[in-house]
Amino acid sequence: MNSKSITKNKGLAGRFFKAAFLDCDGEASRKLITDEYIQHNPIVPSGAQAFVELVSVLKEQDMRFSNHRLIADEKYIVSHNAVENVPITGFQNVVTFDVWRIEGGKLAEHWDNVTEHLARTNPSGHTQTDGFKDLVDLDKTEANKALVLDFVRTVLIEGTHSRFADYVSPDVYQHNMKMTDGLDAWKASLTIGAENISYDKLHLCVAECNFVFTISEGSIGDKAMSFYDLLRVDDSETSNLSAVGPVRSSETAPVEIADGFYGPAPLERHFDGKVYWLAYWN
Repeated sequence: MNSKSITKNKGLAGRFFKAAFLDCDGEASRKLITDEYIQHNPIVPSGAQAFVELVSVLKEQDMRFSNHRLIADEKYIVSHNAVENVPITGFQNVVTFDVWRIEGGKLAEHWDNVTEHLARTNPSGHTQTDGFKDLVDLDKTEANKALVLDFVRTVLIEGTHSRFADYVSPDVYQHNMKMTDGLDAWKASLTIGAENISYDKLHLCVAECNFVFTISEGSIGDKAMSFYDLLRVDDSETSNLSAVGPVRSSETAPVEIADGFYGPAPLERHFDGKVYWLAYWN
C-alpha cells in the first residue's frame, strides 16, 4: 500500500467535497474532475459540464453535506456521507456511499448508492452513520481485505452460510435499520419474508486499515439489486455498513431513484480476523 498516494487521493477528496458539496462552487469542482467525467448515477449525465450544472441544482436546494467515513487506495476513494436538503434524490435527507476512480490526479468516474436518512435508531440502538470511525492497523490492510473478500466469495456469493462464524463476530454490530446486533440476525436477514437475498458477483473492493468496502450485484427475490458494503475488521473479526438499491444502468430513465444507484465497475477484483457488520436498509 502506497501511503503517499493514499494521502494525496484523500486530499483530492477533501478539496472536492469543499468545492462541490460545501461551497457548491461548480467551476472550482470542474478543476478537480476530468472533462470526460463518467457518471453512473442515472439521473446525471456524464461530463464535467453536467456535474457543474448538478452543483447549481444542489446549491438551489440548500444542500448540507457531512462526511462520516473516508477510505482510499491508490486508485479509488470511498466516502460514507449524510446529505440534507436533496429532494432531487427522491428524499429530503439521505445517507450515501460514493465511490470515485482517480485518473491523472483528478476524479474520473463516479458510482453511488443512496438511501433515506431516518431520524431514529434500529432495534439495537444504532443509527445509519454512528459507530467506529477511526482508521487503525494500517499494516493489516491487505490481510483485512483478504478476509473480507474470502467472506464475500465463500458466504455471500457461494452461499456457504455454515461458515458465517469463521468470519463474523457473534456480537456483530448492526446498522441495518430493521435488524438487531448479532450473527444470527445477520444470517436471518438473508431471507426477507419469502424472498432470498442473493449476492451473485463482486465488482470492486477497496481497503484501508481496518475498513474494507465492496460493491456487489445480486438480487432480492426477482429484483436485481446492488450491494454496497463497508466492513470494519477488528482483531480478525469484521463489522459492516451497507446500502442496497435496485440495479440501474446509466441509460435507465430517471424514475424511482430513491432506492439507490449502481453502475458496473471498470474492472473486477477477486480476492485473515472476523467481521463486525454494520448495515442499513430502510
